[in-house]
Amino acid sequence: MARRLLAVIGGIVIGVLLIGITQSIFHALMPPPAGLDASNPESMAAYVATLPVWQLGLILVSYVVGAFGGGFAGGRLTEDEPQVIGLIIGGGLTIFTLMTLLQITHPVWFWFPALLIHIPGARLGAIYGSK
Repeated sequence: MARRLLAVIGGIVIGVLLIGITQSIFHALMPPPAGLDASNPESMAAYVATLPVWQLGLILVSYVVGAFGGGFAGGRLTEDEPQVIGLIIGGGLTIFTLMTLLQITHPVWFWFPALLIHIPGARLGAIYGSK
């Protein structure tokens, strides 16, 4: 039981870290405007509204990287039921994404892939991680 709990917590932490690292790389390659207050949801919403579709797609790529990596780590840390661990990790990452979407306005179309990408990604990662 403790090993499963460690797998879930570790997978979520790894997933969140990978999402943050991937998005940091994207921000380094395509920096946001100078003076953008990332702690202000209104200024972040205004910034997101100016992003082209391909840059929003890069955010989705970071979610895929985080979900797969978190699921992979969870699959490595558990000895049984990696698919269940992956589903739980994906659910946790989905909750964090929902919290972000509720804080910072994103286009409506973005919500669907952003909320649906984590569970299958983490499940697949957990399957590969357990082998």
